[in-house]
Amino acid sequence: MSKEQDTVKLLQECDSGVKMSINSLNDAAGKADNEELRKLLKDSVAEHAAIGREIQEQLRQHNAEGKNPAAIAELMSKLKIGAQMLVNDGDETTAKLMYDGCSMGIEKLSEYVNMYATADKDAKNAAEKLIRLEQRLSDELRAYL
Repeated sequence: MSKEQDTVKLLQECDSGVKMSINSLNDAAGKADNEELRKLLKDSVAEHAAIGREIQEQLRQHNAEGKNPAAIAELMSKLKIGAQMLVNDGDETTAKLMYDGCSMGIEKLSEYVNMYATADKDAKNAAEKLIRLEQRLSDELRAYL
């Protein structure tokens, strides 16, 4: 692939990941009883949205469209969260689900950074910023596990 193709693909995967994260975080924040946990999740939504806007701007600069999460991935996420919450709907479960989601996000984004190795510096920086955000959120969620 060319540098341009790698750049667009990496940005599209980041865009998809941001959208998936925002959906999951909003769902989780609505289920959180602890005010501090709810604030942490809502603050993370805002941070993800800010990075998402940066990614969208980069995509526009490359005359490319964003990417929505795969419908099956969103459905599976909602089913997993719903099933776990039926068994135990406490803040610990909410935090664990979000912690697991952060780990998955970090893993996938790291794979994409490596897969699209010739992507431009700005695209890689956006991906790394998103990885750092997911890492920080997972660190902060540990207090609720």
